[in-house]
Amino acid sequence: MDDGGSGAALPAIVFAAQRPDLRIALVEPLLRRTTFLEEAVELLGLRNVLVVRARAEERGRSGPTADVVTARAVAPLPKLAGWCLPLLRPGGALLWYDFRIDNPRNRNVKGIRRAEILDLFPGLQGDVRSLTLAPPLSRTLVPVSRVLATLLSAIPLLRTHLLAVQVKPNHLRTPHLVVPYRPPLVESRPFRSGFLPFALPDLGKDEFEELKCTLDSGWITTGPKTEQFEEEFARAVGARHAIAVNSCTAALHLALEAIGLRQGDEVVTTPYTFTATSEVIRYFGARPVFVDIDPYGFDIDAAKIDRVVSPRTKAILPVHIAGLPVQVPAIREIANKHGLQVIEDAAHAFPTKYRGTMIGGMSDFTCFSFYATKTITVGEGGMICTNNDRWAERCRLMSLHGISHDAWQRYGAEGSWYYEVVAPGYKYNMTDIAAALGLVQLRKAGTMRSRRTEIARLYSLAFEGMPELQIPADRSDCQHSWHLYMLRLNLDTLKIDRAQFVMEMKRRNIGCSVHFIPLHLHPYYRETYGYKPTDFPVAYGEYLREVSLPIYSRMTDEDVHDVIAAVREIVEESRAWRRTG
Repeated sequence: MDDGGSGAALPAIVFAAQRPDLRIALVEPLLRRTTFLEEAVELLGLRNVLVVRARAEERGRSGPTADVVTARAVAPLPKLAGWCLPLLRPGGALLWYDFRIDNPRNRNVKGIRRAEILDLFPGLQGDVRSLTLAPPLSRTLVPVSRVLATLLSAIPLLRTHLLAVQVKPNHLRTPHLVVPYRPPLVESRPFRSGFLPFALPDLGKDEFEELKCTLDSGWITTGPKTEQFEEEFARAVGARHAIAVNSCTAALHLALEAIGLRQGDEVVTTPYTFTATSEVIRYFGARPVFVDIDPYGFDIDAAKIDRVVSPRTKAILPVHIAGLPVQVPAIREIANKHGLQVIEDAAHAFPTKYRGTMIGGMSDFTCFSFYATKTITVGEGGMICTNNDRWAERCRLMSLHGISHDAWQRYGAEGSWYYEVVAPGYKYNMTDIAAALGLVQLRKAGTMRSRRTEIARLYSLAFEGMPELQIPADRSDCQHSWHLYMLRLNLDTLKIDRAQFVMEMKRRNIGCSVHFIPLHLHPYYRETYGYKPTDFPVAYGEYLREVSLPIYSRMTDEDVHDVIAAVREIVEESRAWRRTG
């Protein structure tokens, strides 16, 4: 479809973007309209790639003349453009030489200097920070059409660093200008000199000394250090019993076993959690019954729990997300009305308080995690807390093969070789090596939380005035553990999605994560229960825009400022264009 002017060009480009199989041709006068690309991308409203190709021929002039432009949306990228994609920052522009030179005088050019390239693009002089010549360079490089040079320098959208130049003689007669549908990001250097991991444990000489003491004692499996850790942790959270195990998954499993969960039973929980919360229910052949979340804090919406309780319901399993406590009293009230047990997944919630009371002694069970990324760590570990003597005894028994109480002492001076297996238990016990770490981490927990709280405060102060961002929830009547800083992107104000935001943070040497992929989106739950993404619309919607920033006590002030600067820079450069006039 040829058009003799620029008036009908933009509708044609939009139509072509919606129909990747179509190609349109626009004649030379369009090139003089220097805003056409900017307007076209704004009108597209699509996250794809616009490829503008100019046919160049040697006509006795010093350089090729572009006289025809074709535009098309491509999906997937052509192999030619795909080759350079790893070098191209989202939002960047790539000028790709790929044409045969008809003028023999240009065939012996060996290379081209950075300054010579910049001379072709006067509008880029202030923005180019580095130049990467994509290998292997051909023996032939020629000046780009002055028309294209003018176009590139005149459009703010394309004012970015030049990333790659390659020539393939005897191939196509067309230079390619590849323009992704994203705003430009002009920095080509890493934001930091070193990578900032998303999470790191805060370990020091005290932990090493405690480990050495344990190793020197010769008792490295479950023993006196584990018992001491249990006692000190129980006091810290205000629970009568604490049983140390090798993961929070084990803790949840043992708690469900203790209440007698059976095949065909149901447990009410949230889809917005890690898979362990729900998988332990499936261990028994029981069904996890999902309830959508409250968007304020990502936790289960207590107002919706009553609707799904049935005669088969055995328990409610809420999750304290990021370290902000759920509405425990409201959930307890529902549980009491229906005769249900409450098992809290507190993997994120130490040390967390609800209205002055530590999470750990408020429900039938509370299960904690001491995984490597958690607020205190033993490498791999967990803890079951309960005020029920019978359930505590059952969990302790089942955590070590179902062997009679204090079986670990049978190798000590006061122990006996005789033991009895009273139930088919599991191998979930914690070692003294892990407990030694836990004892030191427990003593440091308050200091580490204070540092995380300060980091969260700095983040929120920096981001709260930005309409593109939603800072995490907090409540004045609670103590947030700040295990996670769950930032949310207001995607309607940005031209990038969450995945690209995370990628841009990584390009700036800052690690981020996403919490969580809702369980009903995973193949197992889709295939087993027939779930669709919109079955839990709040969980699905919040998942699409959530990104977790680094927040741990080992971070320096410089680290924190780097994260803030990176987030603000990405937002500034990725704001959705707004029409003027």
